[in-house]
Amino acid sequence: MSRCIRLREHAPRKNTTIKPDPSYLNTCDNTILSQDYIIRTDINGFIIGSLDDEEANRPIIYLGDSVVENMFVDEDERATVCISRYLRDAGHSVPVRNAGVTGATTLDLYQLLVAKCLPLRPRGIILTSGMMDIVRMSSGKSFWEGLIEPADALDCPNILGEAESYDGLNATRNSILQLFHSTCTQFNIPFLLTTWGFTPRMRTCAGVKTLGSDYCDWLGRALQINDATRHIAEQNGIYFVDLAEQMQDKDIFYYDGLHPNGRGCKKIGDLIGPELSKILDSKLWF
Repeated sequence: MSRCIRLREHAPRKNTTIKPDPSYLNTCDNTILSQDYIIRTDINGFIIGSLDDEEANRPIIYLGDSVVENMFVDEDERATVCISRYLRDAGHSVPVRNAGVTGATTLDLYQLLVAKCLPLRPRGIILTSGMMDIVRMSSGKSFWEGLIEPADALDCPNILGEAESYDGLNATRNSILQLFHSTCTQFNIPFLLTTWGFTPRMRTCAGVKTLGSDYCDWLGRALQINDATRHIAEQNGIYFVDLAEQMQDKDIFYYDGLHPNGRGCKKIGDLIGPELSKILDSKLWF
């Protein structure tokens, strides 16, 4: 059987711009502008800021979907740059790389961890995911098939399984989070897990509207995912930052109720930075 396995990633050494579509801007506030936003990547395809060394070794890698990618935020105000700036002020000159990719599920991000991140011997892994998992759960299809599948069975289209229940898909996500933890532990890499925040304005967010499901149903699933993330972190002693607790229902941090604006990215840096600084200070992992 022929098969193609995808990695959701940006191309290495990319230097391009992207401008939000007018229809997209109609769903956002004025903290996102009708202008070109720079997307610059290093030798491994991770998004970097204008002053970052594209060949820096052993970075901390921040995995996530568009919430982490921060595509429509100035390149030097994105969350990873803010985290790096916090660490530098705390005495830690450690590069922090943005591995956020629009549309990535937790399974996509686990593939990135194993196939791409582990060989780089990262100083830490951060994971913020969930939005695209809700898309997957709303479709009723498994994490291995459908609209955003990580694997194509090129000559056997039905090989990847049948529809799963919502509870089954939620359990699958929890198992993948457990795999993140066990894999990082086996490779002696600190793993930091976070929740993600949002506000009622996200009901008009372009990404949420495409789900075609009732907002209250979507909200319930989002809250459930964050609760499950908290439980897994506590149950397994995983380093944890509750972004949702600090940023939930605060429109000043988001340009569309879901994606952080510059102020939101600064807040993320101020919340994740101290936890990473403590990890680096402990020297238990290095």
